[in-house]
Amino acid sequence: MTIKNCVLLGLIVVFAIGCAQTSVTPLARNQVMIHVNAAPVCGPDGASNVGFRTAAAQTLRNGFERFQVFAGDQDSNVMVINRPLSQGGTIVTGRHSINLRVVMANPGDPMYADGLDARQVLGDDWESYLEKDIITCN
Repeated sequence: MTIKNCVLLGLIVVFAIGCAQTSVTPLARNQVMIHVNAAPVCGPDGASNVGFRTAAAQTLRNGFERFQVFAGDQDSNVMVINRPLSQGGTIVTGRHSINLRVVMANPGDPMYADGLDARQVLGDDWESYLEKDIITCN
C-alpha cells in the first residue's frame, strides 16, 4: 500500500467515525460544562462549532429553550512532525480542545431574553441532533 493510499484510508476513517468527541458535566439544574476534543483536521474553529452545537442540543435535551455560553477556554496542542519519506513522511498529531460553561433558560428565567434560541442554532433538522452526539466539525 502506498503512502498516498494510507493517508486516504486514514482520512476516510477519521470522517467515518467523526473528528470530535464531546462530554457534558452537569454543574447545576440549568448549567453544564461542555468538553470538546477535536482532531487536527477540524481546526480550532471546528472545535468551537462542535461545542456551540452541543450546547444547543444539550439545552433542548435538558428541557430548556435558550442558552448562553460563558467561559470558553480553548487549547491546541497540534504539532506537525516532518520525517523522511522512508519513515512515513509527515505526521500530524494532537487535538484542539474547548471547554464551555453553558447556562440554559426557559421563559420567565432571568437570562431568557438574552439567550440564543437552541432550535434556531441547530436549524430545521434540530430534532436529529437530540438523538446522537455531535462528532463532526462542519
